[in-house]
Amino acid sequence: MDNLKLKEEVQSLKTLSTHLESQLKLVGLELCDFPDDVLTLLDKCARIQGDSNMQDINLDCLREFYFIKKREWIDNKVIIASQTAELKKVTSVIEETNKEIAKLEIFLANVNKRLIADGALQRKIIEIEDKTKALLDRQKTVSEPKECNTEAIIEKIEELQSANQSR
Repeated sequence: MDNLKLKEEVQSLKTLSTHLESQLKLVGLELCDFPDDVLTLLDKCARIQGDSNMQDINLDCLREFYFIKKREWIDNKVIIASQTAELKKVTSVIEETNKEIAKLEIFLANVNKRLIADGALQRKIIEIEDKTKALLDRQKTVSEPKECNTEAIIEKIEELQSANQSR
């Protein structure tokens, strides 16, 4: 049954082909007069019509299809341009961030070089406390004379200063 349908379809296509060739002859055209590239395009067109089951291609439909594809192409170009610009912005932000990270890593390395370990810091604190305690003990042992005439000392200092200035 399928063979019968196929034979009928082939037969109808052959009659259509002969009819169309006769129509071309009426106009004064032969299929063999067309260049190879035109015949290739006609062959592609026939395959597209066969695959899409479209027997009549309307020029308005082709124009609409062309404009739809053209609009899609323009929209894609706009999207590509905007995404390219966004990519450049993100790339520059990444570069700036990497520079800042490098600066911070250098800063951290310098801080780590200057950083005193906890044990060393505790030793220095204990050492300073011991020195402070020793100085306070020493200060207590030094006695201040009870009769200290500060005014007389100030007068002697002023006399010495004036004598040094006059020289």
